[in-house]
Amino acid sequence: MKQRLITGTFIVLATVLAIVAKFLPLGIGDYVFDIFALVIAIIASFEMTNIMEKMGKNTNKFMVTMFPVFNYAVLLVSVKLVKFYWIIIIELLALIVYFVATLIVEASTNKNGFKSIFKACFNTILSCL
Repeated sequence: MKQRLITGTFIVLATVLAIVAKFLPLGIGDYVFDIFALVIAIIASFEMTNIMEKMGKNTNKFMVTMFPVFNYAVLLVSVKLVKFYWIIIIELLALIVYFVATLIVEASTNKNGFKSIFKACFNTILSCL
């Protein structure tokens, strides 16, 4: 209980600092807040893989924890280059590309047969969502 209180206090403090940094001049705060949100997303996705493993579902931890970075990069490029309604289509295409990449990674590392590879790939993508 004490450790959760200390962890929660640090998370709240880091969140407040990231929000305060958002108001820094020259747009520096935007990057600080984005990096903070990305780190939180990576930690959350790593915890999601731990939950999936406790449930007995096989996932690829690397692919799950790298999904927020991939998704953020795709979203950042999409916002800069295209109109709003195309972002949804680009995100769906990026998810399909990530699914195929996960399938290739699982096929190269998992030697238990196609059903096991597809199941691990599906659980990995499910963890990303």
